[in-house]
Amino acid sequence: MFERLKGVYERYLMAHALVVAEGLGPLTLPDGTVFGYIESLTYSEQSLHIAGWSMLGGLELQTEDSRFALRRRIHRGDVLLAAPETARKLGVPGALFGFDAEVMWNGKVDAPVRLVIERDDQVLYFPMPTPGLTIRKRLHRAARKPFLKDLIGALPLLARFYLGGHDRTIQNRVRQRFGVIKPRSLGAHIDASFFAKPEAEIPAVPPVTIVLPVYNAFELLQECVDRVLRHTHTPWHLVVVEDCSTDERVRPWLREWAARQGDRVTLLENAQNLGFIGGVNRGLAEAARRDEHVVLLNSDALVPDGWSLRLLYPLTTDDDVASVTPMSNDATIFSIPLIGAERSLKTRCVDDIDAVARGLSSDLMADAPTGVGFCMAMNKAALKILPQLDMAFGKGYGEEVDWCQKLRLAGMRHVGIGNLFVEHRGGQSFGSEKKAQQIAASGAIITERYPEFDTDVQRFFTQDPLAAPRLALAMAWLQAEHAGTVDLYFAHSMGGGAENWLSHRIDERREEGLASLVLRFGGQFRFRLELHLSGQTTVVETESLDVIKRILSPLRRRRIVYSCAVGDSTPIEIPGFLLSLTLEDGEGLEILFHDYFPISPSYTLINSDRFYVGHPDPDSPDPAHHPVLPDGTVGTLAQWQQAWGKAIYRADRIVTFSKDSAAHVTETWPEATDRIDVRPHKLTFQVPVIDASAWKGKGPGVIGVLGGIGEGKGAAILSDLSFWLHDKPHLPRLVLIGELDLSFPRATSMTVTGRYHTSELAGLIERHQITAWLMPSILPETFSYTTHEMLATGLPVFTLNLGAQAEAARARPNGHVLRDGQPKTIVDAVMAVAAGREVA
Repeated sequence: MFERLKGVYERYLMAHALVVAEGLGPLTLPDGTVFGYIESLTYSEQSLHIAGWSMLGGLELQTEDSRFALRRRIHRGDVLLAAPETARKLGVPGALFGFDAEVMWNGKVDAPVRLVIERDDQVLYFPMPTPGLTIRKRLHRAARKPFLKDLIGALPLLARFYLGGHDRTIQNRVRQRFGVIKPRSLGAHIDASFFAKPEAEIPAVPPVTIVLPVYNAFELLQECVDRVLRHTHTPWHLVVVEDCSTDERVRPWLREWAARQGDRVTLLENAQNLGFIGGVNRGLAEAARRDEHVVLLNSDALVPDGWSLRLLYPLTTDDDVASVTPMSNDATIFSIPLIGAERSLKTRCVDDIDAVARGLSSDLMADAPTGVGFCMAMNKAALKILPQLDMAFGKGYGEEVDWCQKLRLAGMRHVGIGNLFVEHRGGQSFGSEKKAQQIAASGAIITERYPEFDTDVQRFFTQDPLAAPRLALAMAWLQAEHAGTVDLYFAHSMGGGAENWLSHRIDERREEGLASLVLRFGGQFRFRLELHLSGQTTVVETESLDVIKRILSPLRRRRIVYSCAVGDSTPIEIPGFLLSLTLEDGEGLEILFHDYFPISPSYTLINSDRFYVGHPDPDSPDPAHHPVLPDGTVGTLAQWQQAWGKAIYRADRIVTFSKDSAAHVTETWPEATDRIDVRPHKLTFQVPVIDASAWKGKGPGVIGVLGGIGEGKGAAILSDLSFWLHDKPHLPRLVLIGELDLSFPRATSMTVTGRYHTSELAGLIERHQITAWLMPSILPETFSYTTHEMLATGLPVFTLNLGAQAEAARARPNGHVLRDGQPKTIVDAVMAVAAGREVA
């Protein structure tokens, strides 16, 4: 018990003894161009976490031992908005240049860490600050008292864990209590109040004057004003400012159309082109005579039914609100499906998307650093303070930002709302070919006038207070615009092999231009819904499945894929969730067996004594196989398998990753056999084939073990083997390339390298002169990447006689299956193969 406690304490130190580096800043080219920025750098015992952005690809992090490519997968529209001129200069096609990575670090004091990039045949180095010994010792001392406090607080959970069959859910709660595993970053937490109440009505709003500047875009102009006429259900007056369009159809058509509208429309015809700002200012001057709230509406904005009531509502609830901006497909911080990303709508689905917005609460407002002028409500009180836009911004772009910043300084604020969607065909009303130049010039003025604005925008991107409505509206966007079926994966929150598979699958879909949804269990809230699209993730969290159902309801082209949901508080309900989200007219249900959770609450099939004794019987009395029912009582394995069987029999396809796993499924549900697809994983990297002739025969050899070895992976076998081999120079040495659970003792003669990167594997094998591999797992693996990786090296591999690891070993000439895991059995087998004899 002491050794286990010591191991927990060591892991606690690794999780909490963090050093936050100081002295971070910009990454600069020799000509002075800032192409990136390091925003955070944090060191722990064996890893470092780095986050920031780089407009240039090819950035690598170098430690004393390794090099890691920093993959740019985070959309940083805030940076692009703040530095468009730099992006254009460097030829950056979009805003996908943020990175956030955790990489291995050897923990050595003052060991060099630096960033490296090649540019124009020149290698540039950027040294990173590293923690000193004094700081690390102080942090270690400071961790002891909090550890004791957390230990006392965790005692009830520890008792439940040891007395209740080693329940994995309780184990993860203990780990989270100690901070050994961190809960995922929070998304927006929502409940039923997220949606509009059926009986609720937005109160009446005062009259509004709509200012519509017009320049060309004739076809779109007709639809724009038609929608204003049909969809505006509050008292309104329209001021149209025609700015000398070069399209000769525009002005005559407007004259005829305005004449038919009577006194509801005022048409102003400029004698010469004033540009966007000049035209807007003329319209605002006309609107000021009416003393009403104003909506600045571009002629390439298409409003949905009932838009004005929702847009003006915040102005009636708070006199300090200067502007209101709706969600859109092209509105920077108010864009959907992703913040900061422009997307044209190919299917003219504005009304379908707004139907979802209309079902959301009118309280979904968020303070924003600025409004966006394509469709922006302007408080008449704000217009009395600042009645005109600043002409310093030429013919457009940035002027509404300037107006908004001046009003922020005057004590007013700007809000975005989630319950209205307006389509924006960006650039068509002003001339898209000039857009980039205008944005760059205007951005420079904004930065000079308001130095804090860029930081405010970045903070909005990071916090994204409109994430929940953004994700909800994205469901309608996916239904209308997405190229194919959207996979919805049921997943856990614990990392590991299933998470690696899921991350890889999401990346594959991203490269194909496809979105993915993930519904996670076992986090701080019961349900965590993630939208993965174009390398960016939007998240909401809730305790209610009904909320999840309502969010997903617009998306009919979805396929449900169960990956793994270990860690849920009441997992016997999960098969019911799968069925409730699988549509009769949808794309079906697929169940993957990354582990054996559908077969037993003990998802590795081990019993409460921590041993695997064969496929569990439905009438098993072992508490490890007994589920907790929704009412809090303890059920039977038969009840568990009956609940999961409903999902198994509904599934179109059941995927296992080995024949051994398929046999377990068949034994539990024989009628599902014809839908089982055995689909072994592919290895995720090129495993080096090892030529050990240079060191073979020069001694008794070296038994290698690969990966992170905990209790289930055979830590006890490894511990016993290390002591059995100790002080026996005529027998093989033992080397673990990876990590050993610190609660298991080991002989000093055993080497443990610590975490490694796959690129280091060949060098580590050669350095330690591995001659054979041992796979000590005591669990029936469902696939075992590690076994396949060891087999791929060409060296002899020894496994216990169970699970997919034994199946893999039997299928390869260099694989050998042991009759048991006793040290003598292992060593005798290794020595026999080395001597060219058969394994007994």
